[in-house]
Amino acid sequence: MRGEEANPYLVDIEAVLETAVNVKELFPDDIYIYFLIHNNEVVYVGQTTQLMMRIGYHTTCKTFDSINYFKVKAETANLIEAMMIVKFDPPLNNAMPRQELYVSYQQLKQVYGLSRRQIQNLIGKDVVCAVGNVYVEMSTEKYQILEEATL
Repeated sequence: MRGEEANPYLVDIEAVLETAVNVKELFPDDIYIYFLIHNNEVVYVGQTTQLMMRIGYHTTCKTFDSINYFKVKAETANLIEAMMIVKFDPPLNNAMPRQELYVSYQQLKQVYGLSRRQIQNLIGKDVVCAVGNVYVEMSTEKYQILEEATL
């Protein structure tokens, strides 16, 4: 019965239960990175532990015609989401998740008390643009340089 046209007069509880899909088995409470796609363009990237509920929510406020998703580990979810946002620069995303790879100049200025020019002089001008902002692609070495400069 699932997905097929059915005669409503012949549908009984046994037929409904026999072809039912266990939602928890289909989408267990793992962490997912998901993509909303419209006209072959990634329009939104997000992460969730409740994929069906989150996609259902998006149907009320975003325009998309297909989705894709993959599982991630909790410790890398924010980083992978940020990488996907930078890679696809989806028009409906308006924020970057908290992580340490892509950091805005504003965040660096707040933490280290340095101006944008001072930061650029110390670690270079390599930046990426996403969600309407400019982000510095950080590394352990760049963090160390900023730490040493502010001692």
